[in-house]
Amino acid sequence: MELAIGDSTELIVSYTSGLTPGRVNKYANVTFKEDTIPQVQKIDLHALIVPQEDTTFPIRTYPTFLDFSVRQGEKPQEQKFTLKDVDILEYKIKVVDYPKEFFKIKADKSLKPGCRDKAETDQRTSS
Repeated sequence: MELAIGDSTELIVSYTSGLTPGRVNKYANVTFKEDTIPQVQKIDLHALIVPQEDTTFPIRTYPTFLDFSVRQGEKPQEQKFTLKDVDILEYKIKVVDYPKEFFKIKADKSLKPGCRDKAETDQRTSS
């Protein structure tokens, strides 16, 4: 794109954060010519990635993030979460795999359209 002197434009930068929450620092290089001499302007991008639910997936979970940390001397706590079917189809939920050394999970069930159901974990103690 070529801009006349005094013109402006908007740059759209997309970044896929994956599943890792936290602070992210990236940069983009914008190349332009000034008096026919190529120039590069570095633009620093800073973001705080916060886990959010996937709006394209037909099942929502509440909360979207479970904290399994245990302070020394405390007993591991059971974690509960809710699954909600936001689609028009019924889904059969089955737990395929999970880190069995840390907790066990009970969530094998059917979800009807618009309905919700609870699932829970039992956190294991350290051996």
